[in-house]
Amino acid sequence: SPPGLLPVNSYLPYHRNPDFTGRETFLLQMAQTLLPQPDEAPQVKVAAVSGMGGLGKTQLAVEFAYRYGRYFSGGVYWVGMANEKHVAEEISRLGGERGMKLYRAADNLVLADRVGRVQQAWQAAVPRLLIFDNCEEESVLRRWLPVTGHCAILITCRRPRWPRGFDVTVLPLEVLSETESGRFLQRLVPRLSEAERLAVSHEVGQLPLALQLAGSFLNRYEQLGGEAYIQQLQQMDVVDHPSLQGWGSSYSPTGHERHIGEMFALSVNKLETAEAADQIAKQLLVIMTCFAPGEPVSTELLQQIMVPDQTDWQATILFTDGLNRLITLGLVRRESELTVAMHRLVVACVMGMIDDVQKEEAQTAVRETLMERLNPFSLPK
Repeated sequence: SPPGLLPVNSYLPYHRNPDFTGRETFLLQMAQTLLPQPDEAPQVKVAAVSGMGGLGKTQLAVEFAYRYGRYFSGGVYWVGMANEKHVAEEISRLGGERGMKLYRAADNLVLADRVGRVQQAWQAAVPRLLIFDNCEEESVLRRWLPVTGHCAILITCRRPRWPRGFDVTVLPLEVLSETESGRFLQRLVPRLSEAERLAVSHEVGQLPLALQLAGSFLNRYEQLGGEAYIQQLQQMDVVDHPSLQGWGSSYSPTGHERHIGEMFALSVNKLETAEAADQIAKQLLVIMTCFAPGEPVSTELLQQIMVPDQTDWQATILFTDGLNRLITLGLVRRESELTVAMHRLVVACVMGMIDDVQKEEAQTAVRETLMERLNPFSLPK
């Protein structure tokens, strides 16, 4: 569906991004999941676009709103949920004179009453699209999810699963395809050759945010040729390159972080707690840097490295919790039931955050486990 006008009284804080590229099949999948159908009984539908940071989840939600918002006669309403303390205020704003017109400023309603009017309207049999951006916590979703009505709720999040009770349809988002990455870079930097576009997209792992930053950098510094830029990426830790730290880019369509390393570091730093699962997750993060970036790694192998005594069921449970913690934070993704992988830029970020001792200890643990698997009977090596 081509972009169009939003229904009257909608609230969407972002303009459509004219450089949006690709994701056509995914947008159709979102539409099939969320659009109201003719003659269907009013029901609450919930879908979550999930994936690591930098994939463009928020931008995708904006694009969906402009393409399909007109099918929700009751309007499109955006709620930022990154900070739980501000959610009530954001929701109350939707009901004002610039939104749903449920009250006037002159009414002098307290916050609880303003929020209550919006929530009551959400439970009417009117199709509405609610976008809960950066909703990561179960408690937050439980607090604000309409219990009845005809709202479709689109969540953007890093976590790949929600408890069954929420009845959330999870739509996992991946990096752009090679073709989409090339088209995106062609739109941003027309002077690049096809081979240069392919090489740049490979170096940054086809991550949309990284592609956008690379394109902005090359546009700003036109004297830098594509081949020279690629050589720079290859000759240093890629996340340390100025282009991926926001140089040459003064604009973000959704106001998000423009520094790749800092974006991933925020997630890594969430493991700085005394929780046992977080401590295991930190160790596992370092272990995974020993493998080829972006390539699938057997979870059974990782467990053997982390839990040499396979009869230690408590350690096995902690390993599972630690791995799930990394997946929930978007630092690691499931490739299959038996494998996980870490994006090459996450690997580069983690490598820059650990010291030589940690690297050596991790490499030793991996090497010893691999030798044990090759020589299970402890024959002379």
